[in-house]
Amino acid sequence: AMLEGGFIALTVKLLLCANVLATFPLIVRSSFTTIESSFGGMSMVSSNIMRTSYVLAAAFCAASIPSFGKLVGLVGGVACTALGMTIPVIMLNKVNKESIAKSGKPAMTSVEKVLSPLILILSIIVMAFVIITC
Repeated sequence: AMLEGGFIALTVKLLLCANVLATFPLIVRSSFTTIESSFGGMSMVSSNIMRTSYVLAAAFCAASIPSFGKLVGLVGGVACTALGMTIPVIMLNKVNKESIAKSGKPAMTSVEKVLSPLILILSIIVMAFVIITC
């Protein structure tokens, strides 16, 4: 069922699978490092067992959760919107307040002061759209 469709659809699906296989080790490397350091370092055998267990658990979650792709899309859409639109505006406003308190000079221009609330509103709309469409 997964490999149905025309040549282009099949090619895209196979390339997405190759992408997951190629990028998964890079994405989870920090998790592996954190887990291993929390145990005070691990031997090669125990490290390999932990990493294999982690990958099997991830595969089990992906296979057993219905509509896993929608869940990943929901989390990714909301998280990327927050990281790209919401948090930078909040950080800029905080830096501006601190700059005014310390030096009396604002860190934001008047255009940024006008655009900041609009960007926040847009980010909330985008997140709501992602939630509704998933």
